[in-house]
Amino acid sequence: MGHPILIPCAAITAFAVSTSGVIANNADRLSTTALVNETAPVLRRVAHSNIFADYLTGLSEEAIDSARAVRAQPRRLSQSAVPQCKPTNPQGQQTLNLSPYSLEAKFDCGMATDSKIQVQPDCASPSDKCCDKAGDTCTLTIKDTVGVSGSVSKDEGSSFITVKLDDIPTKVDGKLYFKCTTTEPAGGKCIVGVNMPDALGESQCNFNKDVKLPAITEPNKETTFECGGTETTTPTEDQVFVGDGCTGEPSKLSDLVPGAALIKSQNGAFRLKVTSLPSKAQNLCFKCVYPDPRKGKSRSTATCKVTVAVSGTSKTTTASTTASAAVGIVVSWFAAVALVFFSSAGVC
Repeated sequence: MGHPILIPCAAITAFAVSTSGVIANNADRLSTTALVNETAPVLRRVAHSNIFADYLTGLSEEAIDSARAVRAQPRRLSQSAVPQCKPTNPQGQQTLNLSPYSLEAKFDCGMATDSKIQVQPDCASPSDKCCDKAGDTCTLTIKDTVGVSGSVSKDEGSSFITVKLDDIPTKVDGKLYFKCTTTEPAGGKCIVGVNMPDALGESQCNFNKDVKLPAITEPNKETTFECGGTETTTPTEDQVFVGDGCTGEPSKLSDLVPGAALIKSQNGAFRLKVTSLPSKAQNLCFKCVYPDPRKGKSRSTATCKVTVAVSGTSKTTTASTTASAAVGIVVSWFAAVALVFFSSAGVC
């Protein structure tokens, strides 16, 4: 009597083991899904069509709903990594680079966690002052240091300090300094140095700069350009203009240069690939549209025009025709000379 009971129990035990494996696997997949914030995958169901499978199906649906609820919650974005310069004794220091696209830089003295920390010059309201390299005096002006006006201010709702220029610096070797201080430890300070941006490369766009790329004169060639920073509009294959001014109605790249492709990669880099030349030469123009960071131009945009000339196949045809015509002229000339020669010989 014992054996008939043992066999079903063994079957149930085996099924329970396989079921637990499925549940564990699905739980792992759901937890991974919740962490990476991706759409929940469809869970695998057991092949057995009985009460155990139905029960597992119910659990899976609840798990899916739970995962979707996690996904629906707003993502808590961490604040951008802003360089911190907390006052220390001996003195600390931090060096920043002003962005060539926004004409600003940010730093943090640590005031959010320590009320004894202050920044000089005082940024309770926007200031046009900066310090000397040692931080001994903070009465220098930003304009005298880098050639254009600017300000340093404390961001609303945070302890971050923003250095902002009103225009492109004319003294590119100038460097702005600011000082974070505290009373504990006594004499603690940290000097923040802000470098002016380096000049961008020839193929790099900006709100004040256009780009002219080398001409493409052969098939299976490519060229690259970059629209760095934060653009409001980036080039696409459906928004291609003709001419240096990027005016008129846009066209599709495939209509202008069949088989060509515009490929965007990270950091605003673009690659234009031309596999075959068009029948007609084209002067392509792409637009990178930026918010204009210069003072008095808020809410306005500035366009960087990227132009590249693509040769047409008709150029080759014209050259062949010209060469054939030249050969014909030479042959005709020799024929005329020969005719004159033999005619003269006959007369003699």
